Amino acid sequence: MSFDALLRDVGEFGPYQKRVFVMLCLPCTVFSFQYLGVLFLGQVPRHRCKDPPETRQAATPHCGVSPAAARGNWSETRAAAAAAAAHGFGWDLRCKRLNLTSWAAILNSSSSSSCQPPALGVRAGWPPNASLSDHLVPCDHGWEFNREDAESTIVTEFGLVCENAWLLDFAQALLNLGFLLGAIIMGYISDRFGRRWSFLISIVLQTVSGVLVSLAPNYATFVALRTLQGIFNMGSWTTGFVIVTEFVGSSQRKVVHMVLQMFFSFGVIITPGIAYYLRTWRYLQLAFTLPNAIFITYYWLLPESPRWLLSRNRKKEVVAAFEKIARGNRRVLSSSFQKGFQAITAADMKSPSPSLMDLLRSPKIRKYTLVLMFYWFVVAVVYQGLALSTGNLGGNLYVAFLLGGVAEIPGALLAIALVDRIGRLPLMSVGPILSGLFCLASTLVPVEMEWLYVALVMLARLCMTMAYQMVCLLSNELYPTFLRNFAVSICSSLSGIGGIAAPFLLYRLYNIWKHLPLIIFGILAIAEGFLILLLPETKGLPLPETIQDAENIGKIQKAKRASRSNPHRDVIYSLGKAASNNMELECI
Repeated sequence: MSFDALLRDVGEFGPYQKRVFVMLCLPCTVFSFQYLGVLFLGQVPRHRCKDPPETRQAATPHCGVSPAAARGNWSETRAAAAAAAAHGFGWDLRCKRLNLTSWAAILNSSSSSSCQPPALGVRAGWPPNASLSDHLVPCDHGWEFNREDAESTIVTEFGLVCENAWLLDFAQALLNLGFLLGAIIMGYISDRFGRRWSFLISIVLQTVSGVLVSLAPNYATFVALRTLQGIFNMGSWTTGFVIVTEFVGSSQRKVVHMVLQMFFSFGVIITPGIAYYLRTWRYLQLAFTLPNAIFITYYWLLPESPRWLLSRNRKKEVVAAFEKIARGNRRVLSSSFQKGFQAITAADMKSPSPSLMDLLRSPKIRKYTLVLMFYWFVVAVVYQGLALSTGNLGGNLYVAFLLGGVAEIPGALLAIALVDRIGRLPLMSVGPILSGLFCLASTLVPVEMEWLYVALVMLARLCMTMAYQMVCLLSNELYPTFLRNFAVSICSSLSGIGGIAAPFLLYRLYNIWKHLPLIIFGILAIAEGFLILLLPETKGLPLPETIQDAENIGKIQKAKRASRSNPHRDVIYSLGKAASNNMELECI
């Protein structure tokens, strides 16, 4: 008898489990605030060089235009910079300023003919551009920012523009590094000290570190504390998933897992509403963080996972936990439960300890691991890249971000509706391929059809959401029980590396050519969609218990397909099933 058989006796997804499920959906929503909130914390408003005092005080005009007047208003600054860039002049008012000494030199060398209207849309009254571009210097006195775009962001406070723009990407990369470390560190704490304590520790420390982030006096302190917050954000996220999946029966785990991820999308939808009303990044950071304080009350509400208690051989606490579940589900522990529990606890439950060599020793397991590592990496790069590219879509950032969150919901619903009808691999293949095609198609859209460009990017994000939903499920279903948690941790760690790479791929390549990031995302997604077809389908199969079981997944599927078209299907299927050593379904 298995743990799932005991769970069926007290109810696989009764009122008790539903209460635990609802409690842990809420942290998933709050997690999205930190995951993508950098778009608003680090919003880049229009900016231009701040002139030194002597330039601002210069009164000598040229052609009736002083150095201060030549800079124009905000709309003229943007138009002049765009015109200069479009015609290859090589100067940009956002990142360079006119040297006062150069201005005097232009006055001395210019003739009245230099006051003729300039060509190519450069602002009238400026000295000839050929000489002007030779007398521009970096913004050595900082920048002025248009407060109409954003009152205060980490960009305006720490000067993360022009040559410092990469530091904004670096801040998001370090958050993803925190996610990577959190999956490893808090995963160990969860296995060693319990799911409940791992969750509560993560909640308390991410709340404290998040509040400290809002008080950061400089950039170095900001990124250090934000990395720390990322560690504990990931701890609560992953532990919440584990608790829910260990409380519900195997027949409900797929749906519960996907609905939890939908609550992440709900958080994405809420995020721009919060950011719209809080235009100061410190207040916004507090708004993203303080809801976690509510979850500290889970100390009195959240139970420990009975599956973890059983793994630690804490028999009395296991029985007490099942009695609570039974009462919550209006059931009583039956005699069959008592017999089954005694059989489980009397058996030798010790499993071999997993190691990295277990993922490499067997050719098929090695193939599973390498393909899934690439899939996790690409799905993280493309999903996070598409989500962060909202700031590059043009138009209203808040509306674009909202539409991106709304686009994820149909993707999640499609995954839930189709996963048991057509299987895992079709969704995991078609989703990325379509996402990649939409990314590539968006690069062909004319500038005047901005609505079509936005629509294609949103469709790409919808399809990639399906892929993200499915990769967690397939990863759990391919590995044997003793190796499953370790293997999934190793494979999913590549998503952390993908998250570190995503902002650099997006923003640095965008500066080279605005379509280049989407081309890279499209190629990676299409490659990912075809590569996943190397793995076997797991639809309708029990989870493997041993290495041999995992290697036989493909054979069992072939036997099932043959049995549907052969009059002796019962004999064929029984032979195929024998290869699985009577594996029992146990999703975790």
